[in-house]
Amino acid sequence: MSNDDLLLFDDQDVIDEAFALAPWRVLVVDDDPEVHQVTRLVLQNVRLLGRPIEIVDTFSLAQSISLLENDRDFAVVWLDVVMETPDAGLRLITHIRSQLHMRETRIILRTGQPGYAPELEVFSEYDINDYHAKTELTHARLMTAMTAALRSYEQIETNRRNTELMERIARESAKLNGQHTLQSLSQQGLSSLENILGRTVDGLFAAQSAASEDDDQGDDPGSLSILASQGKFTALEGAPWAALAPEDGERVSRCLRLAQNIFEQQDCVLHIYGEFLVAIVLLHINPPPSAVERQAIHLFAANLNTAFATATLFERLNFNAVHDHLTSLWNRQHLINHLDQHPYSPGRHDVLALLDLNNFAEVNDALGDELGDELLKSVAQRLTTRLEHSHIARIGGDVFAVIGPEDEANPNSLMHLFDTPCKVGDNYIPVSVTLGLRQLDEGGGDGISLLKSANIALSRAKKSMVTHFEYFLPEMEEHTHRHLEIIRDLRLAFDGEKLDVWFQPQVDLHDGRVSGMEALIRWPNDRGGFVHPPNVFIPLAEDSGLIIDIGQWVMERSVDMLMQLDQEQLFSGRVAVNVSMPQFRTQSFVHDVAELVDVLKSEGLSADRLELEITESIAMDEPKVVQRSFHALKEIGVRIAIDDFGTGYSSMGQLRALPIDTIKVDQMFVREIAQGQGGLFAETIIGMSKRLGVETVAEGVETEEQAHFLQQLGCSDAQGWLYARAMPPPELREWLQQHQRRTGRT
Repeated sequence: MSNDDLLLFDDQDVIDEAFALAPWRVLVVDDDPEVHQVTRLVLQNVRLLGRPIEIVDTFSLAQSISLLENDRDFAVVWLDVVMETPDAGLRLITHIRSQLHMRETRIILRTGQPGYAPELEVFSEYDINDYHAKTELTHARLMTAMTAALRSYEQIETNRRNTELMERIARESAKLNGQHTLQSLSQQGLSSLENILGRTVDGLFAAQSAASEDDDQGDDPGSLSILASQGKFTALEGAPWAALAPEDGERVSRCLRLAQNIFEQQDCVLHIYGEFLVAIVLLHINPPPSAVERQAIHLFAANLNTAFATATLFERLNFNAVHDHLTSLWNRQHLINHLDQHPYSPGRHDVLALLDLNNFAEVNDALGDELGDELLKSVAQRLTTRLEHSHIARIGGDVFAVIGPEDEANPNSLMHLFDTPCKVGDNYIPVSVTLGLRQLDEGGGDGISLLKSANIALSRAKKSMVTHFEYFLPEMEEHTHRHLEIIRDLRLAFDGEKLDVWFQPQVDLHDGRVSGMEALIRWPNDRGGFVHPPNVFIPLAEDSGLIIDIGQWVMERSVDMLMQLDQEQLFSGRVAVNVSMPQFRTQSFVHDVAELVDVLKSEGLSADRLELEITESIAMDEPKVVQRSFHALKEIGVRIAIDDFGTGYSSMGQLRALPIDTIKVDQMFVREIAQGQGGLFAETIIGMSKRLGVETVAEGVETEEQAHFLQQLGCSDAQGWLYARAMPPPELREWLQQHQRRTGRT
């Protein structure tokens, strides 16, 4: 506390009213009854310093000690020096000061024997305040001595009471500093006010919620929650604010409106203000607080302000630690903590459901981040208002979680929540979701395990083209563990240079020359076989992001092989390399391709000797990303091919927007060409390619019949076992040499 605070109670205008009205109690100690009579005669019915005088008489040392053992409330003691013994008075002084610790009481010695007057050092040794001979005490001198003693006592007693009050305020304020929640602070605040005033107080503590920085609701009492109460207000704890008596509600409203403490006889309202939030303390004090006590309450309220600001900060930090900053829903950690504590409720059949917003990235790109955030808030609002018996969390960018009874947390109910678009500003945006669900049955595991199970189901659901939801089954986890093992082994194999790039030739159907070759990644084992086929490990490499590093490595190996074969005059065509969508999404992809083209050009090879293949389904899934990359790649000079054509849903208009050079006919359509029957789809694709002015490469050609049919349709090139399988580099060289000897062409 500051010096100004310590001086708060020194003003004589701020004297305890109860203290000011009580009579001055005076003890007269003398073995002469006449002295008692004279003293009473002078002081009786007299008011000094505005207060009457009450006189108590004792006649000996022993009688005085006996009285003072039980009654020490005396402002002044008039004391005879010589009573039953010559030093009886001095002995009583020693007892009063040393044994009874009556430091404030003023002691006036008087004696009828001037020879027994104490020396000056006796005043200091025995803490005597004044001395008079009985013969000197005329009426006027007695009144003067009494007034001086009472004035001194009054000042000392006021200072003592103020000091004790300040000590109680300091002690109770220190207790506030350890309260880091509004609930504990409110309870301690009411308890401390009772300790400061030294009597029972009826009171309640109400505050705004510290959950959100947007909660500053000014002078609205309805925004307050009653956190603690005692005395006549006990029943109001946790009750609606409207339950407050009208007169008390009016006081609180006035306190909030004026933003200051209000005192009215026995009732007072304290205005407590933190950085963002407001609280009030409503008190009913009986008997009414004195002026000194009011000042004490004011000072304690200032300290309560500081503690309130700290507690709201702690609560805000705690809230933010377990809630999503954007939606104020539970965050992932809070969800896990809840599942840890309440994983299974017998009879409720609770479900954990994860909701992934479909195509949110595209919506966010189209609307911008700000409106994208507003869409997430709108989804959160719809979930919380429609799912009354469930807990809602946001655990990722566009992934929400619901824990609730099965009649709410089921695919039908959750999907129907979004039958109508979500309002975002002036826009109405349609929303659909994919669901992964996990029954919270007995023995389900801890929170992390349960969330992982629901996420496994969600991953499966996102790959489904039919239901858009999946319930977790134990075999899914086994499948996931197997995939994780493959990804781990694949990373080790890649880092250990145990992967390989093989090549499958592409042959011109019109002149038989080797027009190109496709680079294909393989994972060989030590026994002449393969650890896993590409259709197993490549999708996992894409899901894990490992395909970015592997894809770059395949391009580098392919360019290196192309330059070697060209230098050996074994191959003059192009090399085709498959590219995945994760590669397209990287910012450095086009730059990386440009660097490889520079390497080709440094060896005298043109950029169109490198062809990049992307599947039709990927090209149509994210057309903006693909178009942007394709146009940048065409500026570099590389060729672009659409792989597995016919398996996706592209249109002529979409294809025209892409600067492609080659369309590859998927092998499933080539297989239809058999036993004299044509392939309708192959014929359609080749005809469309001609109209687009692009070349075609048929995959999976295995028979002369297929090759002849494709040639008649105008297909440019073919690739398949009819000509060659995919081969490692040494076998490829041997095959190319044999092909040269057989055809005379490279």
